[in-house]
Amino acid sequence: MPSPQASRDETLNRFYERGIGARHWEVFHETDPIRIVYVGDSTANLHQLVQAEQPANRLHFPFPAIKPLLPWKPDANQTTSGGYLIGAVAQDLASFPTRIVRDTLIATYFEDIHPCYPVIDEEEFRRQYHDPNDPPPLILFHAVLLAAARISDHPMIAPSRPTVTATLFRRAKALFEARYENDRVHLVQAALLIAWHVEDSDTISSNAYHWIGQATRIALGLGMHRDLTGRSTTLMPGFDRRHYRRLFWLVLQAETMTALEYGRPSMIRAEDYDQPPLTQSDLLNFDGSRDTIACMEYVLLNSELCEIALAVLALNAPRSRLDESANLRISYSLVVLLLHRTTRSEDSPIIASEAASTVLVTFEAMLSAGTIRQCSYHCSTPLLAAGIHFFQDLKTAKTATSLMRANAAHGQLERLLRPVEELAKYWPHVEALSKLCVSLFSRGTAMLSDATVPLLGAQPPSDLTHAEISWQDIMAGYQLPDLRHGLDTEEWMYSL
Repeated sequence: MPSPQASRDETLNRFYERGIGARHWEVFHETDPIRIVYVGDSTANLHQLVQAEQPANRLHFPFPAIKPLLPWKPDANQTTSGGYLIGAVAQDLASFPTRIVRDTLIATYFEDIHPCYPVIDEEEFRRQYHDPNDPPPLILFHAVLLAAARISDHPMIAPSRPTVTATLFRRAKALFEARYENDRVHLVQAALLIAWHVEDSDTISSNAYHWIGQATRIALGLGMHRDLTGRSTTLMPGFDRRHYRRLFWLVLQAETMTALEYGRPSMIRAEDYDQPPLTQSDLLNFDGSRDTIACMEYVLLNSELCEIALAVLALNAPRSRLDESANLRISYSLVVLLLHRTTRSEDSPIIASEAASTVLVTFEAMLSAGTIRQCSYHCSTPLLAAGIHFFQDLKTAKTATSLMRANAAHGQLERLLRPVEELAKYWPHVEALSKLCVSLFSRGTAMLSDATVPLLGAQPPSDLTHAEISWQDIMAGYQLPDLRHGLDTEEWMYSL
């Protein structure tokens, strides 16, 4: 029997001889879990090797195993990638909370975490949990218990939550770092769940930032970011394709939000993946049944939102180019403005004002850079939305006798006139908007002139003589879009 080292040394040649031209997915493993290889893009040597033998739109292949299948519970006589486990460590990794606590944590996980974060297959995990002959992957089991313990109100957990979560974290982390799990997909899932643990105040080399980075790196290494729909000729079974797609979008959500939180670069860039958007069929269980617990609409919409967030991160990158990103910044700010001008939350007025200001500043920057003509036909929509907001802000401030704020809004209205006038040179329909903005500015000027405190802001142009809006003159037969609607621990932790 060849040594493990000899077996590892032969895997690449075995893949070249049998894996590249394989006609079925189980070419190397009839019953054991399959090891999958992603051959990378055209810059990779492995990609070139595969394309020379099998020119097709196929990026994922079965690959020979490089280590034996390990039993579910480790013991001190077994080796891992990190060497032998000492007896105390092996016993710790094979220990769990008592059954009643485990049941409660599993219920908490699927009731409170899984709906918006369907990292694992709910039906398959429950089936395995109740089957002593086919239990769930050990690292996933510990990771699920860890995530649930973070939010559980169970009377045995809540009073000692820091100790309980630290113990469960220690077990999941040890399994992860010992590479006890052969299936790298389970490592992606486990890392996403381990990220629920707050270890200390380090937000760089530990906690969510570190673990989501681990999940992202492994997911990219497995090629989860590549298109596995009808265009691909991969032999990968349907469930595995759906599983890859779902996990990629969950990884993207976690990675994007973490990058936004800390203002750091995302490991996932929009230009690096071609996975199509998720559909409800991608969120089916292993057996093809519908996951009735997962909030599919949330997962789908949050994926779209995170793609926008990726674009926002790109806008603020040190080497971002204004001419390539200004339109996106304007569109994003418009959506934020439309949302918050109709929302009654406490912070919405502030957020809406910031979005309107961003629209104005971005147009001014494009004007200065000489790129304002690159705006598309719907450029009037954000300009009008910003103008309306500035005018409404002026009226509200005057009513509240906050004349400094009123003057600031009045000054923003005046600044808006220049980009509007410039855009009217290229888009005829912006001429109507230009007249409207002038009238709004004139009306605001008249309103502030009635105030007891002299104007501190800019004076109106000399040709403005009417304070009221003349809609007939402004519209001039052109119909503007209707924008009125917005869019060590307790004994029970060591049950064997």
